[in-house]
Amino acid sequence: MFKAIYKAEACPLEGYEDVTIEVLQNASNADMNRWLEGNLGTPGCDACQALRADAGADPKARCATCAAARATFGAALVRFFRTPVGVPLAVSTPAAALATLDDEDLPTDLLTWLLLLPNAVRTRRLDELQKNLRSSSMSQD
Repeated sequence: MFKAIYKAEACPLEGYEDVTIEVLQNASNADMNRWLEGNLGTPGCDACQALRADAGADPKARCATCAAARATFGAALVRFFRTPVGVPLAVSTPAAALATLDDEDLPTDLLTWLLLLPNAVRTRRLDELQKNLRSSSMSQD
């Protein structure tokens, strides 16, 4: 297993200049698959709504499929993010990370940035790699 590389990423959104978070820079394919396969649960899921319809049921009850997707996503959040500054994102455990993202007070633009960040980092690193490979091959010619 390779050593995980984390780098602080600053939020580019106006009003969040003091927000940074360390993001995994060298995600494996397995890491990226977990990130892409996980989610916060399907909005309007019929199975979840049926569970919640029972009298006295937990209003946040989730079906097995949505619960599994959330568990995958919670683990991915803990893997991808470290040391948030200026944003109340708890990344110590999957449950804490999911609770933070479920917080209705978390601004949607900040949530969107966090959700897009791992893929943006991966794309940037792939672009840098391609640029370096082109430069390297041109210097060898």
